[in-house]
Amino acid sequence: MAVTIDPDADAFTVIVTFTPDPSRRDELVKAIGTFVETVVRRQTGFVSSTVHVSVDGTRVVNYA
Repeated sequence: MAVTIDPDADAFTVIVTFTPDPSRRDELVKAIGTFVETVVRRQTGFVSSTVHVSVDGTRVVNYA
């Protein structure tokens, strides 16, 4: 399912950017996934969450 950020939707989008130590990047991605699955997904109105790692691996972005 493709997710579209729609400025006219009756919702809001949260975008969080992290700049983790490269040696802990995978740990961060896993922690975000765990948090979404155990906490965020259960919130009323939750639609989706997507995590992206930059091509150079220096940034992790989560939008929900």
